Amino acid sequence: MTLQTLFLSGETIIPIYVSIMHKSLGTTEVALIMVFTEVSGLLTGPLIGYLLEKYGRKNAYSIGFSAIVLGTTFLGLTSFIRNDYLYLITAIICRMIQGFGD
Repeated sequence: MTLQTLFLSGETIIPIYVSIMHKSLGTTEVALIMVFTEVSGLLTGPLIGYLLEKYGRKNAYSIGFSAIVLGTTFLGLTSFIRNDYLYLITAIICRMIQGFGD
């Protein structure tokens, strides 16, 4: 829960940012960006038990934390992308990386 508070606070910022900076993207595209974190977490959730057994709890947490930091950093760097649909694809990929770590 703490990791979500620190790194996934984009859930309040992303819709406002997209409406200001990427005007051609509508609410459907914003919803896609937002939902792919949960979809990625849902798809990778069954792998968590395997990672815990194979690599140990500490290493599995380190992998997850690294994925969240990496996804959040890349999501922050998407602010330099001016093409709306390139931003959409990149933001979805970054949110999927965050979902894997969550």
